[in-house]
Amino acid sequence: MIKADDRELLNKLKKGNDMAFESLFKKYHRLVVSIAYQILKDDSLVEDITQDVFLKVYEKRESIKPRYESSFRNYIAQIARNKAIDHIRKRNSNKNLRNGLKTVSLEAVTNDEFGLEEASVQGKQHEDIEKRELNQIVLKEMKKMPKKNSLYLIYKYIYGMKDHESAKLLKVLPKSVSAETWRSSRILESRLAGYVA
Repeated sequence: MIKADDRELLNKLKKGNDMAFESLFKKYHRLVVSIAYQILKDDSLVEDITQDVFLKVYEKRESIKPRYESSFRNYIAQIARNKAIDHIRKRNSNKNLRNGLKTVSLEAVTNDEFGLEEASVQGKQHEDIEKRELNQIVLKEMKKMPKKNSLYLIYKYIYGMKDHESAKLLKVLPKSVSAETWRSSRILESRLAGYVA
């Protein structure tokens, strides 16, 4: 039956309330993961699909129809199923830049303008030209994002920090780090999509 709190959260979300989005994320995250896993049977793919689902909800927040507000659980479950099935259909298509951020070297980040302390860098000394170019593109787009959003990504994908570690540095609650990180990563990915040949 209708869940009044869902309708209230969606109304707030339509007005740009990020806390409402975070509440919906926490409430339905497990459901989306479960549906995606039943179809894909792959933990790494499930993570991506789950992020896609919530990104779609966020992007379409202003146009969610009233009939979906009264059955948001079914609405988001259907999105999850569709996203998972679409992935299977497009499995052989070109890969997007979902993991583009991971190609950025720690050296490139710490030597850039993100207010981070210098860190020692291990590994090969010379990157190939293609990777260096991608590094520059990613860093360029990250600079256009709010600094805090960039730091969520740096701490997660470059430094490999756990949520509670990032939370201490960013002075936020650990439970909010996951939602903020995936939101920031999806914003960055949308920016990088324009560079795909």
